[in-house]
Amino acid sequence: MALYSDSQKHEISFYIIAICIIFCTTLTLCLVFVPKMRSLKKSGNEEVLDRLPTNGIAYGSKDLNGCPGSLTNKELQKEVKRLQGLLDELRKEKRQAASNIVQFKSKPSCIV
Repeated sequence: MALYSDSQKHEISFYIIAICIIFCTTLTLCLVFVPKMRSLKKSGNEEVLDRLPTNGIAYGSKDLNGCPGSLTNKELQKEVKRLQGLLDELRKEKRQAASNIVQFKSKPSCIV
């Protein structure tokens, strides 16, 4: 006749919970990665990578000011310079508006 103590009951409970956690995580990983591996094995790498991105982001060509396709480094640098110029113009306008506000502040007409 076997006698179970409280510590043995907790130990059995721990084993059951651990097995459930390991089973669920393994099942989740299989559901995520097995279809990808099957597709890679079935067809070429390039075709599958275009169709099934691993991070969930669909990669496509960007369209920046009517320039289809991916941009070269020179084009990106040119775009950065253009945007920096626009930003500088906005900063100048902001400073001018702030100085105009300071000029229009009313001054007291008489000192008490």
